[in-house]
Amino acid sequence: MKKLLILFFCVHTISELSAQDFDQFPSLSGDIAHWYKAITTNSEAPLMNGTYYYDEHEELISQYHTPFYKTGWDYYGQITYEGRLFPRVDIIYNTSEDLLLIRNLNMEKAGERSLLIKQSKIDSFTIHNDKFLRFTHAKIGSAGFYKLIIRGKSMECFAKESKTGQPAGTVFEFNPKTNFYIKYKDEIHPYRQKGSLYKIFPAHRKEIKKYIRENSLFILSRKKKEVFLRSILNYCDSIVK
Repeated sequence: MKKLLILFFCVHTISELSAQDFDQFPSLSGDIAHWYKAITTNSEAPLMNGTYYYDEHEELISQYHTPFYKTGWDYYGQITYEGRLFPRVDIIYNTSEDLLLIRNLNMEKAGERSLLIKQSKIDSFTIHNDKFLRFTHAKIGSAGFYKLIIRGKSMECFAKESKTGQPAGTVFEFNPKTNFYIKYKDEIHPYRQKGSLYKIFPAHRKEIKKYIRENSLFILSRKKKEVFLRSILNYCDSIVK
């Protein structure tokens, strides 16, 4: 009876992993229980419970202004899926549609599309050394994935990365936009410019101004907001109570 149950789960696992390359699995040497344990220990089957992703406008996308985060595919990405960490996963993040995609193992040799995994089961992912968290509520701005900028002892900062596509001649070009949010005392504050900091931390207005001036952060506050926020919020986290 035990072996019948194991056989059932083996068949179930294989049906869910049909898109993968089975050559990666250990050979069946006669011990079905051992074989099942081996493939379920190393398999990334839950990530394959999705649908093929197809963009009908893919061939029209500008190769220099894509809808994807940074340089596109990250072959050393990480995903936390239903509380389980999957390291070294080939992933790409479509910021235009706020969708995380993974590479089908047969994509290159068979021309099959990437896989759109169940987004609601993704807790977080790391791509190009940046960590994104999924928020299911709209309090922070809108539900979806947000990049973690800092996580201090009394505050957090997140960024919503997005891109909008527009026709440019014969192709579509996607232009990036980033909105920042600061969480302090369980409240979410949109960050637009350094004046937002004075409203969030009114008791430390003078110290913040002095820190910006002494560390020559004025230009960063306009041109490189993410770098500026990492610096100034780490400072704020050290002085607020």
